[in-house]
Amino acid sequence: MQVEDLAFWLIGIGMVVYGLYRLYQAYTIYRNAYAGKTWPATTGRVTGGHFKERPGFKYPHYWAEFNYSYMVLGSEYRRKFKMDSIMGEPFDAAGKMREYPVGYIFFVHYNPDKPQECVTEFDKVNIYTWFMTLFFISPALFWLIQLFHLWK
Repeated sequence: MQVEDLAFWLIGIGMVVYGLYRLYQAYTIYRNAYAGKTWPATTGRVTGGHFKERPGFKYPHYWAEFNYSYMVLGSEYRRKFKMDSIMGEPFDAAGKMREYPVGYIFFVHYNPDKPQECVTEFDKVNIYTWFMTLFFISPALFWLIQLFHLWK
């Protein structure tokens, strides 16, 4: 086996695995949001937020992370949610911080059997998740087709 063949295999397998992971992630978010539509609702309140940054390949990636709480039958539950900025841009993450300030009120649908399990308006598959899923699944499918032709 030549180095080019090994690289073809490794890159292809990596794209298939990561593409399937992104597809599973998108499906899980969608499934939970769909299940939550039938759950009882209460109100949640943003209790804090942070502007986060992590190093990227060339530039840092930014996102907004929020803390929130909600009450069910006299018990308070605290959770977090993360909102990625479009392509990791700082201006978009900062905009999300302004859009959801401390005190922002929103609906929380909670599982009546496990009130700590909930779905909010933020639990949806965003365009970034779909884009990354398609970005990795499409070449992975091409790779599998090429692999199929090699075995013929």
